[in-house]
Amino acid sequence: VDVEGTLLPPVSPSAINFDRESSTITTVDEEGNVQSAVIKETKNGLVLETTTCFEVKPPVTCVFFHTHPTWGTVVGNGGRQNEITIYKTTTGEKVYSCRELPHCSLGLRRPVFPTAACVLGNGLLFVTTGYKQLRTYELKGRNKRPEIDWVPEWLDDVRFFCAKPYKETQAIIADNTGSVYRVCMEKKVLLMKYRGCAGTARDIAIHPTLPFVISAGLPRKIYTHDIESGKMVSALYLKQRLNVVLFCPAPPFADRYTHNTGDPTKTKEDLSNELWMDLKPARKRKALEPEAPKEADQEDEEEQPTKKSKKVLIRKVVKKKKKAA
Repeated sequence: VDVEGTLLPPVSPSAINFDRESSTITTVDEEGNVQSAVIKETKNGLVLETTTCFEVKPPVTCVFFHTHPTWGTVVGNGGRQNEITIYKTTTGEKVYSCRELPHCSLGLRRPVFPTAACVLGNGLLFVTTGYKQLRTYELKGRNKRPEIDWVPEWLDDVRFFCAKPYKETQAIIADNTGSVYRVCMEKKVLLMKYRGCAGTARDIAIHPTLPFVISAGLPRKIYTHDIESGKMVSALYLKQRLNVVLFCPAPPFADRYTHNTGDPTKTKEDLSNELWMDLKPARKRKALEPEAPKEADQEDEEEQPTKKSKKVLIRKVVKKKKKAA
């Protein structure tokens, strides 16, 4: 692919997004450079033509893309001591920025470190921080401070790395220990914890039609879980560490595992029977032949004296000789 237009310095992008409707690619790097380019067909092949280039406040450790009904395609970014700010990808105009919380009772500034963000189904901005905080912001209202600031008690010293929206008030998040959670921000409740993962989870993805979630990260494995039941469907080992993961429209295990969302006529008993039918039978173990009874002789039955018993007998004989003398 040839590139035309003004280019930014060659810095590895930390996030990339592709808009199919406008055929636009948007990249964001850690230094805060945002670049949008349109793919065009020419006689010589495909060409990338740069449309917009603008800079945001660094450092950038948290990036997300969203299609807003009024703003269009937007990009949000944040980082250490840098609150979430949302810009239009077409013009670079700032449309929303989160405000910091007021200082504590000692007059000290509260730490800011957003690590992941996404927009829920009800239009709320969901943000996770490096200090175990789960927050929601209202994009429509004037209040730019968090409406819900929740620090779960069931978490240890963890740091969230990715978050994806699920339904209207629910989100699926992953942390640096490899654990994946499904939380409800409206009720501040942990709905499900997906077990079996290990290592840091760098990215998660949710299937658009089937209730599956996949997570990938540093352990070189891709884990697939059923969102509703929490069971692990598959675990695939790869040779390299993973940073980004995507779902294909028809995963290979979709035919083997059916759900009530796809066929409402099936009951739980039918689903469990299908699962048991898919399992392979275990191999039969070879039966052990019974051992023949050993013939016991009278001489073998008699206990042979050990070293300790011999020493005791010698001592007794010596004592008797001394008394007799």
